[in-house]
Amino acid sequence: ERRWSLPRQRLYNRVSVDCGGLRFSIKLVHDASAREASITISGSIMTQSVVRVGVAVLIERDGRLLLIRRSGSHGAGTWATPGGHMDVGETPAQCGIREAYEEVGIQVSDLEFVALTNDIFADIDKHYITIWFRVLAFSGEPQIASPREMSEMGWFPWDALPQPLFGPLACLVTGDS
Repeated sequence: ERRWSLPRQRLYNRVSVDCGGLRFSIKLVHDASAREASITISGSIMTQSVVRVGVAVLIERDGRLLLIRRSGSHGAGTWATPGGHMDVGETPAQCGIREAYEEVGIQVSDLEFVALTNDIFADIDKHYITIWFRVLAFSGEPQIASPREMSEMGWFPWDALPQPLFGPLACLVTGDS
């Protein structure tokens, strides 16, 4: 058996850890002469900017694009295509299919990659990379399937899109990505 002895002085040991947006430190103080030790744990939540992945789908019929007016989240009041955040474990195409169903109630059976846009919302400290797909085939009639996310929808010709456009769609239309 081995015995360890500490010097007769105060010993400080501090460990700092960053984990999932939480920052905390652990401080151990050992005073050998007083035969006591104390541990202090302190922490805070970090504001951490991360880039998120969004997926958007372009649904067209007779030369017109299906758009929804956003409500209840960033970009409220702007016109956008169906789309949203990619969930852990799903592919971009699966996300596009899911979002089309959740937002406008259609079953998408074929998608084609169109573009990526780099979308920065500086006023709300959000940054997205949006993956754009064109829907090649779908079934069902689009309807407002998620009233908390949209207030209206319609089909619009590409040369007469309503304003204001949601930032990522504006980037796609202008080629400013």
